[in-house]
Amino acid sequence: MHSLPTRLTAAQKSKITLSLFATVALFAVFTVAAPPFLPCPAFDETKRRAMFEERLKAEKLTENSNIFGRMQNI
Repeated sequence: MHSLPTRLTAAQKSKITLSLFATVALFAVFTVAAPPFLPCPAFDETKRRAMFEERLKAEKLTENSNIFGRMQNI
């Protein structure tokens, strides 16, 4: 037969509270300090898309200048 769980003593409550507080505090510090060490992947994706769009614009400009150059030769 199962016995009822005993209540926590003041020392146990204090230890649990301290552990929870320390864990939350360390997690908060890590969250603020992490971005320089672990860059956000979404930021990299944005940069990659911007570079891709610039490359497409450059290709269009090159293509348009080639067509314009051909028209002048006619």
